[in-house]
Amino acid sequence: MFPYNTITFLPFSQKRQKLTEATEELRDHLLEKLCQYDFSITQQDMLAARQVGTGGWFLRDERFECWLTRARTVLFCPGIPGAGKSVLALIKPPNSQPGAGYAVAFVYCNYKELGLNLLTLLGNIIGQILSQVSDIQQIALNKLERFLPLMRAGQEEAYKSAFRSVSECFSRTFIIVDALDEFSEGDTDRERFIRILRSFCSVADVSILVTSRPIAAIEALFENDTRIEISASEADLAAFIKERLSNSSRRLQRLTKDNETLQEQILQKVTKSAKGMFLLAKLQMDSLSNKHNIKDLRLALENLPQKLDGIYNVEALARIHRQEEDDRDLAISILSWMTFALRPLQISELQYALALSPGDRELDREALIDETDLISVCAGLI
Repeated sequence: MFPYNTITFLPFSQKRQKLTEATEELRDHLLEKLCQYDFSITQQDMLAARQVGTGGWFLRDERFECWLTRARTVLFCPGIPGAGKSVLALIKPPNSQPGAGYAVAFVYCNYKELGLNLLTLLGNIIGQILSQVSDIQQIALNKLERFLPLMRAGQEEAYKSAFRSVSECFSRTFIIVDALDEFSEGDTDRERFIRILRSFCSVADVSILVTSRPIAAIEALFENDTRIEISASEADLAAFIKERLSNSSRRLQRLTKDNETLQEQILQKVTKSAKGMFLLAKLQMDSLSNKHNIKDLRLALENLPQKLDGIYNVEALARIHRQEEDDRDLAISILSWMTFALRPLQISELQYALALSPGDRELDREALIDETDLISVCAGLI
């Protein structure tokens, strides 16, 4: 079985033993143009955060195994914030070894990266695959070089042809797109990005995996694809908490070391209250680690943080302000109505409120905004 998401970020000199000096120089030039972001650092940070032994349920899922073994398939993995989507997208099946003939490209849609857009993501995917080719003819690189101006101009066929020219060196290619909800170029470019990725399946044996928060506009892009909901299982949360009890702050270790009953209480309480979120479990364990005595520890255990709102609201607002002006203004209007309304609003009520302008004497139904747009522009806040 293919070792899912095993990308060897070796120095290029270790991979190009068969290339002539001229060919190697040309490939270096192409990689510099294509790979403007180094996603290997993000990947390594995420793998370092993974708790050993977790994620087995995902690897054993028949839908994942089907995606892994069948080419030209798309697997969509939505999940709430903090559920561990990014880490699950990187783990590989046990007892698997790297096999010749496979290539993997991994990109992370980080809204904080100002230059990370449709064109740079697609170019990076093609560049990552090119970097894994052990032998390539200069004529193929010359052909790829001719595609660069067309790719910069956004021509979809150019990306498709460039992808075919590098992927034909492999029997299978895997593309992992993490955090699609953080794609900051708007719904239109996001839809185009996914459309171009799908077009790659028509020219090569490609399998695509995408993770995202559950946002209606994004889910609509994958309504006909295989889907696995991501959340932290109780077994995985328990493994994480036990590790924290054994290797957390000396203070928490000292307070719980010889008290198995207290350890079990922490395990049960945090597992239950984390609500399927690794990040919430981490915050809860952090809050316990600062206590000076068992009394304070027990009190904190009864008052664990229950939400991630404070963390994610800041990020969501930043994404809202990076949208196009019309989307940004709409999001601000929506949040204003929801904040100052005397009671929670139904979607239909919100649609009517937004459709009215000062001076209107009746509702113009042509001014109603689609429910999907209302939700998508708010970056997960509603």
